[in-house]
Amino acid sequence: MLLVGHGTREEAGTREFMELAKRLAPRVSPLPLAACFLELAEPAIPAGVARLLDCGATEIVVAPVLLFSAGHAKRDIPAAVAAALDAARRSDVVVRQAAHLGCAEGMLQLSRRRFQEAVAAAAGTNADPRATRLIIVGRGATDHDALDEMRRFAELRTAAGEAGSVVTAFAALAEPRLETALDEAAEAQEKLIVVQPHLLFAGTLTERISRLVAERAQRHPAKRWLQTRHLGAEPELVATLAGQISAAAGANRYRM
Repeated sequence: MLLVGHGTREEAGTREFMELAKRLAPRVSPLPLAACFLELAEPAIPAGVARLLDCGATEIVVAPVLLFSAGHAKRDIPAAVAAALDAARRSDVVVRQAAHLGCAEGMLQLSRRRFQEAVAAAAGTNADPRATRLIIVGRGATDHDALDEMRRFAELRTAAGEAGSVVTAFAALAEPRLETALDEAAEAQEKLIVVQPHLLFAGTLTERISRLVAERAQRHPAKRWLQTRHLGAEPELVATLAGQISAAAGANRYRM
């Protein structure tokens, strides 16, 4: 099993990813699991593939720890795995890639839990959904499939009826930008604004979102501004990955 994260220069995010791998390993045991990154951090994909080959692997299930299917899942990760196998002269190895996380029920459950935790901790009582605006913030992408899936995720969150309105925003590369969503929330009728980073691990984006929310809280003190935690290496994420790995392991094989 090759667990592939995007990678970050932030030590906190790298630690969280490695903790995820530690929690996932018993779920795929006795098969070996190697954790690696596409970019920005070590070990890289070639090192992860080499570790599995050293364990005698002739089949590899690649599990991308990515929320949505953009270029990294569609092209970059498969190409990096293929290049690593080519370099090792192992054209005999069968590779299957598990699905990205997407709108899996476990991810929806974890997202809802993060929202409920933030509201309960700050308010002490149940917030009036009609007076609450939820802004779900994605990383952003140029890939239309990824953007559509992010919006679909927000629609599914909307169906839970936890907030009077649910808004999708992006930290970069797509519209509406988070800054715009925050400014619109400041003028909206809802009194409680909950900003939820739809991000797996801590990093520069979570820090930037925190700064923007803090700035709006200073400018508009009549509103109550909350920010949830990012998703993190929680049981819901572990279970979702385990299920997708299991599905990929039983799928039709293809060679890279």
